[in-house]
Amino acid sequence: RASTAAFASVRTGGAPPFPSSPPSTAVASTMALSGSVPLAEVEAAVLALRDAAAGDVVRFEHVNLVVGSRALANAFYVTTLGLTRDPRRPDAEGSTMWLNVGSSQQLHLEVGPERGGLAPQVCSGALGLCVSSLGGLRERLERAREECPLLQGTLFDYQVTPTRILVRCPWGNLFICYP
Repeated sequence: RASTAAFASVRTGGAPPFPSSPPSTAVASTMALSGSVPLAEVEAAVLALRDAAAGDVVRFEHVNLVVGSRALANAFYVTTLGLTRDPRRPDAEGSTMWLNVGSSQQLHLEVGPERGGLAPQVCSGALGLCVSSLGGLRERLERAREECPLLQGTLFDYQVTPTRILVRCPWGNLFICYP
């Protein structure tokens, strides 16, 4: 394969720029037709740029989040939202809660105030989750709202739409749950 740098220097007439989006097939064809670069080299460079744009990260493994209370985190994240505890991790009182999100991602909940540490974190955006059943999630949310005294008086809330459920955790983080 031709190098990304070789393609970029031909394209710009000098030093390669910081990689941006790969050139279109039309641009590559024009360069090859003009005779300035052989077609095979241009095609290889386009593929190299596309590979570089994809990056080297292959999956999102975990997120650490500071929460305010272990009991409240368990009531919300496990009982209500439906995450499962990682059976491979010790779960002694006061340690990080290791929760599975599907089969290959995790949410690590660090209980800040109970350990004399940080205040609970609130993300400025939203976290997206795919759930096996919006109906099942809705039932757990309704039950939690009616029957879980730990969640009352917190920021816990939810809104059901035809295509997803928006869920706010007790500390204010927004989760968008999709089927």
